[in-house]
Amino acid sequence: LDDYVLLRDLAPAVASENAHLFKPGDAVRIRRNIGYDTPFPPEVPHALNPPPGALIDYWLARSASSDITLDIFDQGGAFVRHYSSAPLTPVPEAAASPSEAIAPTPTSKLTTAERQRIQDAVQRLIPGLERQFPAWSAKFWNLLKKSIGGFLGVTGFLLSLVLVPIYLFFFLKERPRIEQRWKDYLPLRASPLKDEVAEVLSQINNYIIAYFRGQLLVCLVDGTLIGSALTIFVGLNFAPLIGLLVVVLTMIPYIGIVLCWIPAVLIAAFQFGDWTHPLIVTVIFIVIQNLEGMFYAPRIVGTSVGLHPMTVIVSIFVWGLLIGGLLGPILAVPLTATVKVLLTRYVWGRRLREETIESIEEVPIVASSQSAEP
Repeated sequence: LDDYVLLRDLAPAVASENAHLFKPGDAVRIRRNIGYDTPFPPEVPHALNPPPGALIDYWLARSASSDITLDIFDQGGAFVRHYSSAPLTPVPEAAASPSEAIAPTPTSKLTTAERQRIQDAVQRLIPGLERQFPAWSAKFWNLLKKSIGGFLGVTGFLLSLVLVPIYLFFFLKERPRIEQRWKDYLPLRASPLKDEVAEVLSQINNYIIAYFRGQLLVCLVDGTLIGSALTIFVGLNFAPLIGLLVVVLTMIPYIGIVLCWIPAVLIAAFQFGDWTHPLIVTVIFIVIQNLEGMFYAPRIVGTSVGLHPMTVIVSIFVWGLLIGGLLGPILAVPLTATVKVLLTRYVWGRRLREETIESIEEVPIVASSQSAEP
């Protein structure tokens, strides 16, 4: 239906003519669109667009024996366009312009003596390269590993500085909801077993929280004693700052106190310019560390988690030998508290219940009542 004007001109008189030119419809000449739109996908029903320009239709009574020509004139009779069915005469191609090429300056070939000298030099270099290549490749590989490791370490540290406060904020904000619904995330069906596992995990969690609270109290006592002793007995500059550093770093067993002792000794050496005051500082650190390990640390931590002070001391040595490194002393008290929870619930508690039942059955009144039952 793009050119239905043709249908209006069809008449019986047209068939009696040898040739008939139908009146074309109105056409508008516009600038060609060179921005093609996105085509429709195949599943969208659509048809081809009509050809551009004016549509001119004609009718011939019989096949033409020669070329068909069509000339178009405007209203004033001026020639506009000529069309013909004759094949187009090919346009001869323009002669190609001579190309200019820049050729390299011809060089003289190497002589046999020069080639021999080059081969001898290469042969002398190859053994040295073969010997040094493994060392160079190992150095390059070590440098590459250190570079990648350093980059990943710095990147991880920077990410932790950004992500840890965000995690902490949301954990603190969602704390009431987590405390109420954390049991729903256990990979167990609703059953007495799930309740038992949740109860055991709750007890272990309470012991771990109590342990770290007690350890923080021990660090506060260490920082207070060391800061006070350095101020009173030594008169050390920045003694309160050293005490604050002790509070923060002594959460790390062994290494933390060493990291606090090094700056204290250096400050004493530069401040007094002798060996006596650094020695006094060292004695203060040793004495307070022995007091912590033998007296108030086992008592404070043991009271927090319900363990005897001697149990705390022995557990640190045992887990230090089993796990090794710094991880053993750090996890000693929490792991011991976990073992205590399991033993209390499933070994000692069951034994106490059995002993209590046996003692009740041995009572004469209970025994007589049981014998009287049918």
